[in-house]
Amino acid sequence: MSYSEILIQASQVQALIENEERRKERAFKALCYYDDIQEPFLEKALRYRYPNTYADVLPFMVTIPLTKSMVRQLAKLFQNDPAINLRGIDETSAVAQEFTKLLDECRLYQVLGQIDSICETCHQVGVLPHYDAKRDRVYLQLITPDKVTVWQNEKDPTQLDALAYPILNRENTLIAQKGNRYAFWTEDTYQEVEILMNGKIEPIPGTEAPNVYGRIPVIWFSIELPMNRFWIDSGYPIMNANETANLQLTAFNMGIDFQSFATMVTEGMPESQVITSNVSRFLNIPKDKITGTLQGKAYYINPGVNLNSIWQVINDQISLAAALLGISTDFIRGGANYSSGYQLRLSMTGVIDHNQAKRSVYRESIRELVQIIMDCKRIYGKVNLPTDADIIIDYADVQVTPNQMELEQIRTLKLANGTMSIIDAIMEDNQDLDRQGAIERKKQIDSENAIYRTPNLTTGMFE
Repeated sequence: MSYSEILIQASQVQALIENEERRKERAFKALCYYDDIQEPFLEKALRYRYPNTYADVLPFMVTIPLTKSMVRQLAKLFQNDPAINLRGIDETSAVAQEFTKLLDECRLYQVLGQIDSICETCHQVGVLPHYDAKRDRVYLQLITPDKVTVWQNEKDPTQLDALAYPILNRENTLIAQKGNRYAFWTEDTYQEVEILMNGKIEPIPGTEAPNVYGRIPVIWFSIELPMNRFWIDSGYPIMNANETANLQLTAFNMGIDFQSFATMVTEGMPESQVITSNVSRFLNIPKDKITGTLQGKAYYINPGVNLNSIWQVINDQISLAAALLGISTDFIRGGANYSSGYQLRLSMTGVIDHNQAKRSVYRESIRELVQIIMDCKRIYGKVNLPTDADIIIDYADVQVTPNQMELEQIRTLKLANGTMSIIDAIMEDNQDLDRQGAIERKKQIDSENAIYRTPNLTTGMFE
């Protein structure tokens, strides 16, 4: 290889490394905005926008949790737990009971909600099962795109030959530790490595072990299927809308301050003259001893900016960003007031359609995740679970909470026409009660009503 070819190859490697770092930085920034850690990014943006006067703007910084608000409106797929079962397995069998226990112990349904939120925030998230031998349980680790380095398959760039993510990243533990130590997975092996600045891997001796899963055990979820690449790095509209709102609200906050107080202006007075001025002071401008004319003048000015118009523009831009994502602007502004469940559902059409589309994209990832969880428990916990299960996933519909008066009217009609029993109504109001518990509750209500029934006060009142 010639010297020029070596230089070209080195520059290509460096460009790939820089692109990868920028990708990680964007994902990290999006996650920080979701966690409402926005001040460092806003300060950087203000320094860029106002290079000479940013110090005057910093005291007026305003950040809002717009990213979390929008993500919560979009991430509705697991608002209600899906039904996950094994086809062909009797629900009363020991395997089915172990399966149900396993999903509960690893808190799968709660984790699915987190997965959906992270995917809406930064497009993708990986999930890795771990076995805790001390507690004999499986727990799930979420691996975000800002932490991961991947090696793509040459034939199918959407698939991985290897993956590395940082370990010893106990951010809340006060110990000194190296930050460049990674877990490195291939289909055949696991090993701890250090990734050098030039992108090369330095294996740590004594850490290599066979991969007992026979595949990389990190299951990836994404809100859309990648095309010709592994990472989905297609922009961050929610984060961008949040950053724009922060900049505009900071300027608006500063405008309120300057609008609230008049600014003193002097003309023709010495720049060295110190002026003490407030509501309890006065300013004496001396006359020229020869001509008798004033040696300058002083007056106040009041900015004439229409803050109401600016406030409306800021809100309109936030509403536009929400509308483009299919979110009702009423939910973002906090002024939603619908007279019927139909109107509410109509306003959520975009969100419902969006979550409906995610079902097919998530389905195979959920199956793979459930299977790898069972493999982890079977290998390390010595529990008899299927190795190639037929996993059935039945998503729950996105819940639209109707008007409470409308809900009571519907329930009254069902009770009147016999399509709902009192026991059903009690169970509906008390989600933790089973049918037998609801029956006991009905007996208690009847007993209390017999003792404490309100008397008819009108009887004999006018006799």
